[in-house]
Amino acid sequence: MTTTREPTADREPEQRDRSDRRFRRWTARAVLTRMFVAVAVIAVLVVGLVNFLGAKTIFSETIEAEVASISSDRAQAVRAEIDRARADVMAIARDTSIALATRDFTTAFVELDGAQGTLEASQEQELEQFYAQLDDESGGSALVPVGTAARYLQYHYIVDNPFAADQRQDLVDAEDGSSYSSAHAVHHPMLVERASIMGAADLLLIGRDTQDSVVYSVNKQTDFGTSLAVGPYSATLLADAVTAQLTSVPVGDAIIVDFEPYGPHGYLPTMFIAAAVTDQTEVVGSVVVALPRNLLDDVTTFGGGWADVIGVDSGEVYLVGSDLLMRTNSRFWIEDPTSYVEALAKAGYPDEVGELVTQYNSTVLSQPVDTEAVAVALNGETYLDEGKNYLDDKTFASSEPLQLPGVDWVIVAEISASQANSIAVDYAWSLVFLALITIPIATVVAYFFARRLTQPVVPLTQTSNAIARGDVGAQVPDLGRNEYGDLGNRVNTVSAQIRASDAQRDERNKEIMQVLFAALPPRLVDDARAAIEDGTITTAPEFGDLADTCTVIAVSVAGYFDLTGSDMESVVDVSSQFARSVESLAEDNGIERVRSTPDEYVFTAGLRSEGLSIMDAVHFIEGLLGLLEGLQKETSRTGEYRIGLSAGHLASGVLRGSEISFGIWGPPVRRALSLVADAHPDQVLVDRSVADELDGVWNLRRIDVVAHDDDDQRAFLVVFPEVE
Repeated sequence: MTTTREPTADREPEQRDRSDRRFRRWTARAVLTRMFVAVAVIAVLVVGLVNFLGAKTIFSETIEAEVASISSDRAQAVRAEIDRARADVMAIARDTSIALATRDFTTAFVELDGAQGTLEASQEQELEQFYAQLDDESGGSALVPVGTAARYLQYHYIVDNPFAADQRQDLVDAEDGSSYSSAHAVHHPMLVERASIMGAADLLLIGRDTQDSVVYSVNKQTDFGTSLAVGPYSATLLADAVTAQLTSVPVGDAIIVDFEPYGPHGYLPTMFIAAAVTDQTEVVGSVVVALPRNLLDDVTTFGGGWADVIGVDSGEVYLVGSDLLMRTNSRFWIEDPTSYVEALAKAGYPDEVGELVTQYNSTVLSQPVDTEAVAVALNGETYLDEGKNYLDDKTFASSEPLQLPGVDWVIVAEISASQANSIAVDYAWSLVFLALITIPIATVVAYFFARRLTQPVVPLTQTSNAIARGDVGAQVPDLGRNEYGDLGNRVNTVSAQIRASDAQRDERNKEIMQVLFAALPPRLVDDARAAIEDGTITTAPEFGDLADTCTVIAVSVAGYFDLTGSDMESVVDVSSQFARSVESLAEDNGIERVRSTPDEYVFTAGLRSEGLSIMDAVHFIEGLLGLLEGLQKETSRTGEYRIGLSAGHLASGVLRGSEISFGIWGPPVRRALSLVADAHPDQVLVDRSVADELDGVWNLRRIDVVAHDDDDQRAFLVVFPEVE
């Protein structure tokens, strides 16, 4: 049989609820799961951080190596391109057809310097008007050539040219009847073809005996026919190269003429390569090739495929001269001119820089580049580090000197630091994504292992909780041959000990209650027990009834339980059975027993209730008389009874003394006992207080009794019909 124990009295329900909720929140399974997940998260974070830092270092080294590789590769490509152009020019300079053309154009040019090259007045006026139409920035009339041959050639091949300015090379013969036009008609197609094959912006032939005059030009610009020694373009780098530098280099070698804003080309930055033209061992003049403006841009921009080659959208390669100006176009200008001008203003450049770049649609000789990378390279060293570019943006840069003859250039390769760092950021996000996948998986695995590890804890916990709630019959199932199994066995042992202890306690309580019920009214015993368990009282003398109103019933029986000539055991059995019947009758009528012996009883009706409850006493007495009649028939013994009833105020409670006992006291008690003493056998006497309530219920007759005190001694005999 399962024994249920009450929870500990000093634990309030609210405290138990809070404790239970706290326990549920921190179960072993939850703690282990959190620990496993924490270990997994820490491991992922540590490994991710180590990988990220290592990867970031690798990325930085890789980017630096890539930038250095790009710089070195493009430097080699630029040198190769310039060397190829120089080789082409040197090959032309040694070509006999070029030498022949140079001789013929020089001879014809000298002839035009005489009377043969005289222009008519109208032709002179047209030439003056042509130059007058040039804007002031181009120099206007100050560029009009002064030599006869130059003026003659410019009129017939520029002013009077039927083709547009950018198609003047289509004029093969001016048909002016001059020996020059005859030579032009012979050599011009070949020279145009040579220039086209080279991709040259122009090809010039300089006559040696003409004060270094341009005796031939493919595109017929305003430098055609002018003297590089004394003419309007004598102060240019090209003039210096032809008149001074070519004389100091070995015959057959070519020199590079650095970029300069060249007037005949609209003051756009132009680069030339010049070489002496030789006829066998004799120098007959010079050949000058204007390189294509996009020649170096194609090399530094990979033909526009920056992203495909460099792998990012913000990298670029450019050339810078010793004057700290660009020699190639900026990638950012090519891709977005508007944003580029805004970036210049943001970087602190004066407005003139943006205006100049916009005017010539080029950053060559317009964009200053005064950076550490350029300074180091111009000093003849290689630069590889993170810094700021010409737009004040952080970049990974590599630079080195180009080492080209005749020019002092450096090459710079850059990748935006933010773009480079974005690779590391992308890798970090990939680690985060991996963590987002790994952590839930680790959580599931952790929960699985925690569940497996703590599965035996569940029955242990459930059984312990059940025992704590009072269910000492709860048992832990067999958990195997391990620590959990040993613990379960100990819990079961403790539960068995508690059950045995409870059984002993219940048995003792039962015995105590039997003694109490025999000595005290059941109602008082139950109330006292409840009061002690609730903590209302702590000791027996502290409880009891105060003043109350009720009806006292005193009963005396004689002759029914005499031992003379009888079996003592049978008499005891009959007496006990009668006592139980009386107790049952009293309980049915709400009557409380105050005192009892086999021959005498004292009962109360209406104790702890409103009124006197006289009718409950009436019903009890009628039932009691029936029990006595049945007892007489059963035992065949003739007995007698005496009953007294009195109602009024009395007091009840536990009597203090050497032993604890319950008692009632007051006038109704004395009167009821007195009436029993005055009654004759088989009489029921009631006092005045009861008689007033029983008028019409019982047949009463007033009798005289002995006066025992000052109380009202009027008594009334209950006359039952069978007694009359």
